[in-house]
Amino acid sequence: MNVRSRLFAIVLSAAAASALSISAPTPAEAAPGDIDLDKADPRAMALLGDLFSALSIADENESAKACLKIVHVSLMNPSRSDLSKDLRRFSFKKAHDNAKFYANPVKVTRIRPKAITGIGAKSNGTAELGQVVDYFVSKKEGAGGLPAPVQVFFPQGGGEPKIAYLGSI
Repeated sequence: MNVRSRLFAIVLSAAAASALSISAPTPAEAAPGDIDLDKADPRAMALLGDLFSALSIADENESAKACLKIVHVSLMNPSRSDLSKDLRRFSFKKAHDNAKFYANPVKVTRIRPKAITGIGAKSNGTAELGQVVDYFVSKKEGAGGLPAPVQVFFPQGGGEPKIAYLGSI
């Protein structure tokens, strides 16, 4: 195959891939199995508001301390005095830096139940049964990008929901 034929094949493949991704549902679009937005759990909506309020605190340490009240215990360090080291260095840091790009008050565009039936680990006493639900939060007007999923954990048998994962904030 000559160079021109290879280039044509690459362009054709890229065009086909682009067409496929355009037709695929985006995080902002409802899909089968999603929860209607008007049936959003009010506790989860309040929790998301609290999360973005905490993430909006300028001082990163104070922001992390505020998040301790709303995250699942599995996201904390062993003494429960801070977020886990990995969370602080990666997803929390990114979420803290990017919270300014999200709508305030929080605007949810999609609610998707996950197949996860428990989180945490028995070995450190954080294991808990329940349901995890993705709440896709929208960026503010003029900020580019798709809504980001934030996972909310609902404990089996009741109890207050907690943030289980910060997603792609």
